[in-house]
Amino acid sequence: MYLRKSTIFFVGLLTFAFNTIAQFNAKRYEIDAKRIGVNFYDKDALPRSREFIRLDSTYYVGWYYEGMFKFDRAADFLGYKNCIPPLKKACLLFEKDYHNNLKTILSPGHYGFAQADITQIANALYDSYSNVEEPDSAIWILDKIRSWDLPINVMEYDI
Repeated sequence: MYLRKSTIFFVGLLTFAFNTIAQFNAKRYEIDAKRIGVNFYDKDALPRSREFIRLDSTYYVGWYYEGMFKFDRAADFLGYKNCIPPLKKACLLFEKDYHNNLKTILSPGHYGFAQADITQIANALYDSYSNVEEPDSAIWILDKIRSWDLPINVMEYDI
C-alpha cells in the first residue's frame, strides 16, 4: 500500500514538473517570436518589454528590452541611473540561463540573438556605470565577462 502511494505521488510530481517545463519553454519561445518585430529603440519597445516580463520574468529578454530602451534615451545622470537595474538583471539572468554553455553560444561562428544581446547588455551597463561615476561597478561588469573565459571579446573595453 505504501509503495503504491509513493509511486502515485512520484508519477504525479513528474507530470507536474514536465508540464511546468513545457509551459516555461513555450513562454520563452513566444517571447523570442514576438521580439523579432520590435527593436529595443522603437517606441513600442517599453510596452513590449513589460509584456515579456509579465510572460516570464525569469527570462532576460524583457529586462534587456527595458534597459536598452531606457539606455537609448538616457542623457543625464538620472537617465543612466534608471537603466542600470534592468540591464543588471538582464545580465544576471542571461548568465543564469546560459551558464552551462556560455562558451558554445558565445563562440566564433555561432552568431545569434544571445551573442548580440550580451554584447549590448555588457557595453550599455559599462557605459551607464561610467556615466553615473560608479567605477567599481564598471569594473565589476568587466570582471564578470572576463570570468566567463569566452573565446570572443564581447566588450568594447578591456582592462
